[in-house]
Amino acid sequence: MQVKAITLLTAAISAAFMISGCEEALPSGAAPKPPSVPVAEVVVRPITPFVEFTGSLTAVKRVELRPRVAGYLQEVSVPEGRLVNQGDRLFLIDPREFVAAVNVAKARLREAEAASLLAKAEYARAEKLFAQKVVARAFLDTATAAVNAGKAQG
Repeated sequence: MQVKAITLLTAAISAAFMISGCEEALPSGAAPKPPSVPVAEVVVRPITPFVEFTGSLTAVKRVELRPRVAGYLQEVSVPEGRLVNQGDRLFLIDPREFVAAVNVAKARLREAEAASLLAKAEYARAEKLFAQKVVARAFLDTATAAVNAGKAQG
């Protein structure tokens, strides 16, 4: 019984496909109808050259500026919002503190050089006096230690 129903259903579907495929063919050489296209009339009128919009802008990149050294700003070379290139001076930090620090370092260097010269001179005297057996070995050792300490410091 089921086989008959399946056969009958298959035959009906096949017949439906055959009937739907029987449309009239276009005569050879005949072109299909052109599609209908909506047409608008050209109108001449004034246009607005600009339009105003309300909105907000955000930068693509945000950069946080941090100085490499501490100090007081003496000058701001670039106003906020202006484009800058790599190497442009943005700020000038007051150089007085740095100049003072350099001067202190130079003074300490001269002081260390003078101490080194004194230690070398005392070592040379101690060596001569020790060779003449005028001073003890401890005096020569102290002079040697002073020279070595000067070399270690710089």
